[in-house]
Amino acid sequence: MHSSDRDRIVLAAVVFAVLFSQLLLYPGVGTLVETLGADETTSFATSELDASMWFLVAEFAAYVAFVGVWGAASDVTGRRTPFIVAGALAGAVSYAALAAVPAVGSIPFEGVLLIRVVQGAMTIGAFSLTMTMLMDLEGGHGRNMGAAGIAIGLGAALGAPIGGQLTEVDPVAPLAGAAILLVCVGALVTRVP
Repeated sequence: MHSSDRDRIVLAAVVFAVLFSQLLLYPGVGTLVETLGADETTSFATSELDASMWFLVAEFAAYVAFVGVWGAASDVTGRRTPFIVAGALAGAVSYAALAAVPAVGSIPFEGVLLIRVVQGAMTIGAFSLTMTMLMDLEGGHGRNMGAAGIAIGLGAALGAPIGGQLTEVDPVAPLAGAAILLVCVGALVTRVP
């Protein structure tokens, strides 16, 4: 197998894993935010739907705010892999911190949202820079974007159904699964020069 073909497969697997880990949380987000401490005392959330909405918005706002920061840092240094590894591992730590919240039990929901913002800020670095590496890969732009499209499609198609199954086992299981996947992402991307 040609090295660019191998690299394309590895990078597509990373894209898949990051998107898959994100979507694991979606089916059980209502139950998850309750488990993480959102209730009627949450100052800005008046219902489960509101708390769930804020939980999702926190991640997406971080995506928007930090995607350019990651790109600029990568461009200035001329390197991508260390930033992808850092983003993936910091994202994994953030997911694990969220999973630990029910055991700690004393974190207000605003603190949960702050962790979620950090998780989103880190995860978008891993995702966006991996996509950039894939676009820059030799062997044809169409093949590279085709691999990215397949990875995104599979991540979106499989993440939510499997996340739903994990939620039935334990509401925080998707968080633990996402943390494990992002550790794998950090290790996997180091295999691409």
